[in-house]
Amino acid sequence: MAKDIIPGKDGDLKNWLEVFKVGIGQLGVNVGLSNAQIIAAQDLCLEFSQQITIAHQAKVAAKKENAKKKSMRTTHLQPLRKLMKRVKISGDYNPSMGKQMGIIATRPVFQPHEYKPVLKVGASGQLIKISFKKKGVERLEFYGMKNGSEAWQFIGTRSHSPFYFKPPDELTGSGEKWIIKAVGIIKDKPIGQYSDLVTVMYLHN
Repeated sequence: MAKDIIPGKDGDLKNWLEVFKVGIGQLGVNVGLSNAQIIAAQDLCLEFSQQITIAHQAKVAAKKENAKKKSMRTTHLQPLRKLMKRVKISGDYNPSMGKQMGIIATRPVFQPHEYKPVLKVGASGQLIKISFKKKGVERLEFYGMKNGSEAWQFIGTRSHSPFYFKPPDELTGSGEKWIIKAVGIIKDKPIGQYSDLVTVMYLHN
């Protein structure tokens, strides 16, 4: 495929637009272009070049403003946090005032049908270690599949992270791949979605 004559990078494109604008002005008549066509082409070059400059300036300004916003989490929010603490220890303070000022933390309502466990898996000695966060469920049930088997098997349940699983003994020095998933349980019933599959290599010593 032939290389595009018009550059893709803004800096190179801006230079090309200037070259073309000047060149078409000097040679356009020689190749049969009317004065109106030449002026129209030069206007396109000028407008695009100006927009490249404007876009670059906006990008620089946005970076600067985002950095300023980030710093305000310290310079502005910390004093406000201190003020909130002072308000809450006032003898005249009550929860109704706190609600009106927006200084009472609210917990998001747990939606069982939206729950999806997030697992982190690794090896721990002779065990497979699976870390997780319950986030509203009573416990997790774990299922595993060894070496690409087509059948999932129940490998255990756990109320608190982490969950440790020891695969059945195999030949010493043999390795196997385990694919693991989990589902949340409330009142002995599965809720929400299964976790994404996680994979770990296990070596029998």
